[in-house]
Amino acid sequence: MLAVVRSTWALLLGIAVLMLGHGLQSTLLSLRAAQQFGTAVTGLVMSGYFVGLILGALLTPRLVAHVGHVRVFAALVSLASTTILFQSLFVEPVLWFLMRLVTGACFCAAYIVAESWLNGSTDNDSRGRLFSIYMVIQLGGFAGGQMLLPLADPAGYALFITVSVLVSLAAVPILLSDNPAPPLAPYRSFGLVRLFRVSPLGCAGVAAIGLSQSALFAMGPVFGAEIGLATAGISALMAAAVIGGVLLQYPLGRLSDRFDRRTVLTVTTLLAAAAILAAALLPGLPLAMLLAIFLLFGGL
Repeated sequence: MLAVVRSTWALLLGIAVLMLGHGLQSTLLSLRAAQQFGTAVTGLVMSGYFVGLILGALLTPRLVAHVGHVRVFAALVSLASTTILFQSLFVEPVLWFLMRLVTGACFCAAYIVAESWLNGSTDNDSRGRLFSIYMVIQLGGFAGGQMLLPLADPAGYALFITVSVLVSLAAVPILLSDNPAPPLAPYRSFGLVRLFRVSPLGCAGVAAIGLSQSALFAMGPVFGAEIGLATAGISALMAAAVIGGVLLQYPLGRLSDRFDRRTVLTVTTLLAAAAILAAALLPGLPLAMLLAIFLLFGGL
């Protein structure tokens, strides 16, 4: 495992820096949009990111097959770093939706490159642990990005520029590393129907997690603002969900290597649902209790 981590250090470092920028960006844009556009329009604007994820999932495999992992990662991460600058200059909902769409497609490409690279670097007996390390780094970077929010006023330019710098820097370790990327395989179509036949529970689980996490990270900061939290409180609330993932990622990864992954997936998602249901049914909870619930939900 240590040898595999050493061989993929540049990729893991790039992902860590990328997620610092992404964590700051998601909360920053949610707060700024709510100030400018209102809650309903903010939800639509922020959904552009997830539309972009779908488009990125359709386009990235063909790009990787043609030009390779490193070029795709570097090019689309560079493109993602420019979108936040447009959003700082032009505060307009249609443009923000389009920029969120482009950002989503670029980040999806980065995830696909990183995860296919890691998948080709290990075998099934240690895959759960390697992906747990990857997710700890990814979620740790995302949580760290949340903590950067109080450094400047969300209504100003400084945080937007910070996001652009961090996202741009993410490509540097991979471009300067001499560790080889996985060999290019011929592109083959793999449709949703075939994917569902291979892993029906995996498909259902990912769909449900996508719905819940997109709502949490797009509108969680708005929820925090509406219940009266200050910027630091909102930042802590969103970071708690991510830190929970950091804390429980590796233990759950080890369990998935030892036991049937379907059983582990089922138990953790049911417990996560119970945790977040408690927050919904118990309004007026103190901040400490909300932090604990978000921590547990993110971990599961």
